[in-house]
Amino acid sequence: MQIGIIGLGKMGGGIIRRLSRAGLDPIGYARSDKDVAALEGDGIRAAHSLEELATKQGSPCVFWLMVPSGPVVDNVIESLEPHLSEGCIIVDGGNSNYKDSMRRGKELEAR
Repeated sequence: MQIGIIGLGKMGGGIIRRLSRAGLDPIGYARSDKDVAALEGDGIRAAHSLEELATKQGSPCVFWLMVPSGPVVDNVIESLEPHLSEGCIIVDGGNSNYKDSMRRGKELEAR
């Protein structure tokens, strides 16, 4: 199973580097070309779009979101939706309100 980390800032960047050092083969994505280039410079696989992130993972995929809580999470999930297949997992690693997480889970389950 592959793990795709979305958001390579301080927290997401640290997590993906630790996963890589532990012998896993994570794939990272960020909107910032600078963050993606830094990841690639460290020898860690990166994607330049959410579509590429999904394609590199295969199925089922795991998307670990390390983005700010709130509408940003909803926007990322909406952008991921065309790339989701049955069995894909989305982990919100941010500081979302549990009620938002429950709502998102129900919405995704219905789709």
